[in-house]
Amino acid sequence: MTTSTPYFVHRAGAGAGAGGVVVVGGISETALPRVNDYSSNKTASTAADVARTQDLQQLTRHNFQIGIAQIAAQYQNGSTCGRELEIFLKATASHNQLWSSKVINTFGGAPRSFIWGNYFWFAPKELCEDLNNPFGITLSNANTSSHLFNVTSPFPVRFTVVYLEFSTPHYIDLKLSFENLIHLGLCFPRSCDADQIRQYTDLYFQSEVFELQREFQLRLKSVAVKIPELRWTFFMQSGTLIFTSILAFVIMLTILAELMHKYKKSLNQQQSGHSKAANKSSTSTNNNNLTAEKQITAKSSSTFEEILLSFRLTENFQRALKLDKSDSFLGVIAGLRTIICLWVTVFHVYYYSLFALTNTALVFAKLEQFILQPVIQACFYVDIFFVISALLHVSNFLANAKQLQLIRNGNFLQNFVLFCKIVFYRYLRLTPVMIITLLLSDMLNDFLNMYSPFYLGPHSGIYCKTNWWYNLLYIHNILDMENICCSWTWYLACEMQFYILFTVLLFIHAKNAKAAKIAFAVLTLGFVAIAWLCNYRNGITFQIDVIHSTLSQLYVKSWVRCVPYIVGVAFGWLMHYYRHHHHHRRRHRHHQQNQQYWQRCVLRTQIFTWA
Repeated sequence: MTTSTPYFVHRAGAGAGAGGVVVVGGISETALPRVNDYSSNKTASTAADVARTQDLQQLTRHNFQIGIAQIAAQYQNGSTCGRELEIFLKATASHNQLWSSKVINTFGGAPRSFIWGNYFWFAPKELCEDLNNPFGITLSNANTSSHLFNVTSPFPVRFTVVYLEFSTPHYIDLKLSFENLIHLGLCFPRSCDADQIRQYTDLYFQSEVFELQREFQLRLKSVAVKIPELRWTFFMQSGTLIFTSILAFVIMLTILAELMHKYKKSLNQQQSGHSKAANKSSTSTNNNNLTAEKQITAKSSSTFEEILLSFRLTENFQRALKLDKSDSFLGVIAGLRTIICLWVTVFHVYYYSLFALTNTALVFAKLEQFILQPVIQACFYVDIFFVISALLHVSNFLANAKQLQLIRNGNFLQNFVLFCKIVFYRYLRLTPVMIITLLLSDMLNDFLNMYSPFYLGPHSGIYCKTNWWYNLLYIHNILDMENICCSWTWYLACEMQFYILFTVLLFIHAKNAKAAKIAFAVLTLGFVAIAWLCNYRNGITFQIDVIHSTLSQLYVKSWVRCVPYIVGVAFGWLMHYYRHHHHHRRRHRHHQQNQQYWQRCVLRTQIFTWA
């Protein structure tokens, strides 16, 4: 995005009323033309000229395209940009040039519903490009409107967007994390410089002749300017290069995996043929062949080849669609997790699209309806993920009898190594997808900031230029919500921290169950107290603005979100205890039934013998 130094306003000498001069970006107010100077300094020779001048003045108050063009024409007098703007203004004043009528009909007017958050004051980019390369619609010869499509500008034009921060008492503040800026779309000659257009935009709005600006007491100041177009610099960004390299490497491994699979398959067929032929030979020859086959098989099942074959696309696709379930698989948990995952995904898709939606306040007003509450409250369903994750973590850990025995028999150093190994496996499981997500977000941020008319600042939620390394350490939830790279991944930071904490507790449980239960009780009481205190101090309620303003203090912090994970830990232990106890009861009942059976058999044998 093209940016330039802001143009600050200061006064030189005495006040304006005492002969002081207002300096705007190095340009004095005495040199600043009024927006109607273009028309007033022309001699109106006829009544028609006077009428055209008045129409142009009227347009200046309602169309910022005309007002900015007038100021630019004054400062660019003699340049190519200035001459082309003069042509545009004359054509607009004459009312007989269809191409200029299309410009002011499409660009320059502020849309309605400003109070409800319609800050996109631009038309589609294609409507500006239409003046360079007109659109066409296939019409019959009898249709007389075809001339409307074949209108071109006498000079090349391009679409430019100026972004302005604003202040007004007529503003519904929802406390959203991203910047609310007015997007001003202009269709100016290609010869005009974007930074100069931004300067003239500031000058126009400082004059406060725009009708909507006076109506809503708007104070406007530009922060950036952009010409939305895709350039080769996008493909040279670090995120794009890294992602492209990883993608090419994975594709290469996939191809090599398929070739390796075919090679091993043909090798196995050859070995099968040799085995059949060996059956007809002597016993010694057969033994030699079997020894050779074992050597080939050992060589073909190396660790490197196993890793390479894990990239085989067809096998992974079949494994992903496999319907078989293991003994530890919980269908109810999987179904619940799928439903909640889809629910949360729908919410986040809408939430992270708000930067491109008009009338944002109206959107949230509609979401107040009862039927839409499941969507707007989906952010709180993340707690269910914490419960499920903790339940599976504890139940699977306690069900691994071999690992528990290693912990009980190991010393501190051995258990520390085992603990680091478990956490490292967890890190390897999550981090590759995290890296791909960071790269895709960085690419999306660059693409939207370069090609789209929308503005994505450092608080957009997908800005990853500076804080990406927090994500790789899973500590990014310590940052404010607006500064987190891929801010929806705060959950993984909390989940990893909970995983480490309660894995330590499970190690203690394997060594000393009573000490672990005491520690769990202390942690439960402590986290419940901390969560309540944080919510109380921040005055949490369920109003939209309060929720958004407390995201950094409450929503993403692990010490506030730990209570659902503790509930999952408790239920995971109870489920394991119930299964273990139920299994022993079944074994004891089965043993009692066997004893009763044999006692009855012996009794019947004795009765038969006595008889």
